[in-house]
Amino acid sequence: MKLKYWAIIILATAAVCAGVFYYLNQPAPDLGPVVVHHALKSESPPTPQPSASSSSADISAISFPSAVEGWKTYTNSQYGFFVSYPDNLEVTEGKKDNSVSFSDPKYNDLPSILTISVEQSTKQYLGTQQQMLLALAKDQLGGNFSSLRRYQGNEIIVDSLDIYGVHSYIYDSSLNLFASIIGRDSADDNNDLYNKILSTFQFTQPQAGASVTTSPSAVVGWKTYVSSDYGVEFDYPADWTIGIDSYDQSISINEPGDDLGDGSIGISKNLYTKEAVLAQINQDPEVQIIGQTTEVYNNLNWSKVTTKEKASGHIGIDYFNKKNNDTVTIAYFYYPTQEMVVKKVLNSFKFTK
Repeated sequence: MKLKYWAIIILATAAVCAGVFYYLNQPAPDLGPVVVHHALKSESPPTPQPSASSSSADISAISFPSAVEGWKTYTNSQYGFFVSYPDNLEVTEGKKDNSVSFSDPKYNDLPSILTISVEQSTKQYLGTQQQMLLALAKDQLGGNFSSLRRYQGNEIIVDSLDIYGVHSYIYDSSLNLFASIIGRDSADDNNDLYNKILSTFQFTQPQAGASVTTSPSAVVGWKTYVSSDYGVEFDYPADWTIGIDSYDQSISINEPGDDLGDGSIGISKNLYTKEAVLAQINQDPEVQIIGQTTEVYNNLNWSKVTTKEKASGHIGIDYFNKKNNDTVTIAYFYYPTQEMVVKKVLNSFKFTK
């Protein structure tokens, strides 16, 4: 009986050993290529991540490869930044506002999907990275700041009361440079693409002697227009032209090649008041008011009215300011380029009498 018991044990052990030997000599299964994602290298210290109780915002930092296969890289050594982008997108440089815009050529009748503008900050921000980003966003948007949406790595994304609805910013305290991004989160189905593009953005040391735009001081490379008749002074892009209409007491800042005047920025004195514009819009069923805010530029409070034509979808923007019973109006149709130029015009605008 004992011999039979030991025979069973010996046979079972041999079977197990044979099974292990067979398994170890089988080829490894094909699991496909192994992909290793490396976090984006940064020249700045990593962004500190807050505890769950420090903010109600969704903190979701996404890491992508530092060099995206099949993408191109745009580099601006003069203003000190570079960013990668899909090779199917077209790139447009904004020489007047230190910006780069990415657009899909399949939809050339639509605004750019993403515009990044780099500026030198006039204020040195202190604190944690997120504290500095929040202070920067509030300073840039002023009364248009609505709420914090989230932090995305070294980027802050906020809701605004202006026409864009969403702005985002990236800040480098060592260089005191910041990037302002328009188009972020404009469409949920593009979120992954925007995350991936902006994850590749990096500041570099600006070229020695580069004329980096500052705000709200005078813009380097622009001209200054002074009107003693209207009692105003402002800066404007050097390659734009000034038109005068003495009958309407208006000044137009005209974009090069804009024969139709769609891209011009009009500045008028006592041509119409905010109340008159609102009354006229309320009587026009084809135009609706989509926003009214107050914004501060160069220590001047401006009332802003944003309208939309229902048929064409065109966006019109009017800024109003009263001085000594005179009403000055700055009006234009919305385009990304015009928006950036107008902000800098407003930052330089002053009354001379």
